[in-house]
Amino acid sequence: MITSFVTTPAQTEPGRLYKFHLQNAPFPDEGRINGYNGLPYSGHYDDNTVAVYVPPGYKVNQSVDFVFYFHGWYNNVDGVLRDFKMLEQFLEARKNAILVIPEGPKNAADSYYGKLEKENGFLNLLEEIMDSLKGRKEIEETIPGKIVIACHSGGVRVLSKILLFGGITHQIRDVYLFDATYGYIDEYLDWLMTFEGKLISIWTEGSGTREGTMRMLQRLETGNIPHLNIEEAALQKDDLIYNRIIVIKTPLAHSDLVFLTGNFTKFLKTSMLDLLEF
Repeated sequence: MITSFVTTPAQTEPGRLYKFHLQNAPFPDEGRINGYNGLPYSGHYDDNTVAVYVPPGYKVNQSVDFVFYFHGWYNNVDGVLRDFKMLEQFLEARKNAILVIPEGPKNAADSYYGKLEKENGFLNLLEEIMDSLKGRKEIEETIPGKIVIACHSGGVRVLSKILLFGGITHQIRDVYLFDATYGYIDEYLDWLMTFEGKLISIWTEGSGTREGTMRMLQRLETGNIPHLNIEEAALQKDDLIYNRIIVIKTPLAHSDLVFLTGNFTKFLKTSMLDLLEF
């Protein structure tokens, strides 16, 4: 296994941001070897970057907790870090976990996440990340602990594959959908019914997620499954703590809802991940 890393020059946050180049990253993958939808392979499907952030004060334990974020259409790792203030939001949540942002279809109108859509693809990536971190003495054990997965928009497709056959579904504790109810509702609701997980879905009008959100709410109501359906303006911290399924409607735009009011931070703060002690 060959890995390499660089640190982001523009990084101002404390902690350590690695950019690993991993064999089990989503791309390259034969599914897009000839490009897709008019876009070439080069520049869109040939980047095996996986951004991995270890926060300051991270405490090494017998297992490693992770937070994964999967970007949507027309985006990339650097764009997520810059525009969605991912490191700042993650730091503010003060969780003793490691943040991972894999490069998906880069600057493309495409939801396909390559090798992560194959059986055990997620577990393979996770193990390679842990090996890379251990090699840099960031962790001591390569045993995965609690996992939180967040996705924005088209990133929901890879989430559905991970929940179905990613190889470590039983350790996924929280799922955050950022305006991502474009489909795959059965997959994440079935996960909720099988495992003791938590789902937070935030959506907005005009982005195409209304229909999926309404179908999800109908399934919850028909099945008498306890949940909270609420406007963002009325949302309180206790709502996120004491409900296992939360559906939030926001007036914010499709991308703004990820960062403008600190939703990633708010959701993480109420997760089961341990707190940092710095």
